[in-house]
Amino acid sequence: MGPDDEAAACVLRRALLQRMAPEHVFSTAAKLCADVLGGAADGGLDLAAAGEVVGDALRLLASKHMKARSQRGPCYPPRCMPCLGLHTV
Repeated sequence: MGPDDEAAACVLRRALLQRMAPEHVFSTAAKLCADVLGGAADGGLDLAAAGEVVGDALRLLASKHMKARSQRGPCYPPRCMPCLGLHTV
């Protein structure tokens, strides 16, 4: 893929992500992690053959457009998260 193709793909991915509901963005990120990165880590994907796919997945996951957008605040008390074993003061 050349630089022009990559730029066009980036514009397309950005447009799609901006139109997705937050829960779809989250499920897309989970699917990329499980299928692509998990497959690469487990050896199910040959990195020589699927290197571009793994790179695309990493670029998508690092994108600011992939970050979940929320309408509400956090659903847990920010100073104490005992269910995670974290206590901050």
